This record gives sequence, structure tokens and C-alpha cells, in this order.
Amino acid sequence: KQWYQRRVAITAGRGKPFAFNLVDEHGYQTINRQGLLLVHTLKSIEGATSGTVCGDNFNNASAAVICKQMGHSQAVSWSTRDHKGVQMMYPAIMNNVSCTNPEKQFDDCSYVFDHECTQDVYLVCELDEVEPTMCPAGSHFVENTCEPCARNTFKALYNADPCQPCEEGSVSDPGMSSCWPCPGIITTDTGYPQCTCPLGKVFNMNTGECESCPPDTYNADILSTVCTKCPAGSTAMPSSTACDCRSGSVWVAGTCKQCADSTYSAADNTCQKCTNVPVLDDGSGCKCAAGSYWSSSYNSCAQCQPNTFSSEGATKCSPCREYTVSFAGAAQCTFCAEGQQWVDGQCQDCPKGTIGNKIECISGNSTEMNALSAGKSSNSWLWPMIACIALAIACICLALAVIHLRNKLKRNTITYGTDILEEAEFMEMSYEPRITDLSSADNIQLLPAEK
Repeated sequence: KQWYQRRVAITAGRGKPFAFNLVDEHGYQTINRQGLLLVHTLKSIEGATSGTVCGDNFNNASAAVICKQMGHSQAVSWSTRDHKGVQMMYPAIMNNVSCTNPEKQFDDCSYVFDHECTQDVYLVCELDEVEPTMCPAGSHFVENTCEPCARNTFKALYNADPCQPCEEGSVSDPGMSSCWPCPGIITTDTGYPQCTCPLGKVFNMNTGECESCPPDTYNADILSTVCTKCPAGSTAMPSSTACDCRSGSVWVAGTCKQCADSTYSAADNTCQKCTNVPVLDDGSGCKCAAGSYWSSSYNSCAQCQPNTFSSEGATKCSPCREYTVSFAGAAQCTFCAEGQQWVDGQCQDCPKGTIGNKIECISGNSTEMNALSAGKSSNSWLWPMIACIALAIACICLALAVIHLRNKLKRNTITYGTDILEEAEFMEMSYEPRITDLSSADNIQLLPAEK
């Protein structure tokens, strides 16, 4: 069975602005004599150049004119239908089509561009067996099929026109419905005209502009039309020509290469050795002494500037806190000396008649301010005061100990004397004196009393 479809009268290339065709419920061009009516125009209506025809004010003469313009002998019938599925692909763009004479051309009919419509024209035409030649925009009819337009050619409408070459200075990809003028230089190094863009950018055929590669992508080829994604473990800023590898590795031939042991990744994308100092743990540079930092710009250790400091292995110097200062190459910051004040990162001697507390100079005319300043500027009086208090406490404790000892001795003496008296009374009751030699009291003896 040989398939035929109605031929659409191609009007865009002959001064007429419209072309018509019929599609089925899926939006595909029909191969029989009936279907939903579509109109194709060079003018964009609500962002579309192809859409349905609304049934408002549509008449038999309009159906006849359009059927003849599509290559059929006459119109058989027409109706209005709700094709919601097709309307999602093709919005309504034409309404109030009205023709007065079926023998006239569509140019003699009236119409408006209007998208407020739900009932579209469904048209049935008398079939003339004609060979199908109509193809969508961006394609043309070649050997019984629709083929995409070649590179640097285009076709704007859904019709049977051949693809047209782009104007000089413009380009297109295969299957395009329009050409774009090049924003930069056109090269033919690839065998055909092609737009070139600065490195880090690519030509976007959809916008006709050189656009920056997005983050984590790069482009190092002016003829490339796509940005290349950075490999795992690397990053890139927008408009990059290469990817930034993690510390300790360098960018080589489109990938990150790890530096050897005892070497670091330098700013010029090479692996270098440190001189007399070890490599930083992350391989980003050399471990400098305190008071200096690793300068990746010069690939060497640099001394910290005044009023900054650093610890060992630092990659930058930190600023001193407020009211502290440092000399060049300092590992830490210090306060100003006694009798000085801090002014804009410098220590200055206080004027005569003032007292410096390392931060500011205070007038010495007021006794209160002097005492306050002395308290702020020095704590030398504090330790002698603490020593005196401690000595006083020790003396008090010693005195209490002596008093306690005396009282204890006194109590012991009284107890001992009482015991002697009690023993003497006992002996007096149990013994009576006996004198053997009256000439001497030493001969007196106590003898037991006779009962």
C-alpha cells in the first residue's frame, strides 16, 4: 500500500506568512485527509511559531480555502474539538478565521492572533494523492524522509522548503531552525565555519553568545563547544582553563598528578623540593619557623611584618590583637612597657606628669587617678602585702600554740601537787613517828602505829 498525505502549500518563501497542516491526537502529521488543524508562522505568538486554530467564527469558506492551500481539491467537513493533549505541545495562536469566498487565497481572509481558546478546528479535506514533502523546522525532505539541516544551514518553518545556508558571519549546528552571528572570530580550522571563544568559555548555539564555563568545569580549546568536567578531587572557578588540584598534586594533561615524597605543589603547577626545612603535612609548601610564613607566590619562607606573628608551619601571619605590638619576625605579640601607651599599633612614652598603664597615659594630678593607674600599671605591691598577711597569720597561730601549751602544763602541775598531798595524808594516818636518836631530826623514822 502506498502512503500519501496532503501537500501543504508553502507560503513563507513566496511572500505569504503562513503554512497549514493536519495532525492526529498525538500531534503527529497525519497521512490521511483529516486531523487537527495547525498553523505555522514566521512570527512568534506567545513564544510559539506553531499552534492550533480556534473555531470561533470559522466557516465553510475558511475550510475550503485552507484545504486548497494544503493541496487538496476541496473541504469535506469541519468541526471543533477539545484536544488537550495536543494543546500541551501546540498552544492556540490563531482565532476568528473568516473567509468570504472559497475560491480566494488565505491572504483575503481575516483572522486575529489569540490564545484564549479551548475548541480547535478539526478539518476533513478531499484527498488528492500527493507525495509528502513537508518536514518540521530544522529539517528538510530527502529521499522520502525528513533529514536534519546540515551544519551552518537552517529552516525556520514546518514546511517543504529546503534548508538555507547561514549568512556570512553566522553559524548553526545540524538541525537548527536559525543561525547565530558569531560574537568573536570565525575559524575554518575544522573544515567548516565555526565561532571561537576565549579560553574558559564556549559558544552556546542556543543563545549565540560565548558563555563562561560553570564552576568545577574548564575549557582549554577555543574550538570546543562544551566545557569539560573537572576530575574527582579537583575544583575550578567559573571561566577556568584548568582545574585546581588539591594540595600536594599538580595539573598535568587533564588530570591531577600527586607530587613525590618530600616535594610540594608550587604555584607554577610543578612539584618542588624544600630547602633546609620539611614539607608541610598537606604538601602545599614548606614548614617555616615561627615568626615567618610560607609564601606560595615566591616559593620561599617570608618574615612576618611588624604587628603580626606566626607559629611554626604557618601559611600566613596573624595580626596582633588590640593593645599589643610585635617587631618583624615575631612569634608572639606583647603589651607595651610600663610608662608607655598604645597608639595605632605603636608604643609611645607617656608625657611628663602622666602615668602609662601599657594602654594609655593617665594624668597624675589626681590622687585617685594615680592610685588607679598604679593599680593598672603594676601589681608589684600585691605580693609583699600577701607575704605580710601570711606572716601575721603565722604569728597568731604560734601565739595560740604557746598559750595552749602553758595551760596544759599548769593543769598537770596542779594535779601532781594534789597527788602528793593525798599520799602524805595517807602516810600520816598509817605511821607514827619514832625517834631513835634525839640528837638529830634526820634520825626520825615513821614506824607503823601499834594497834
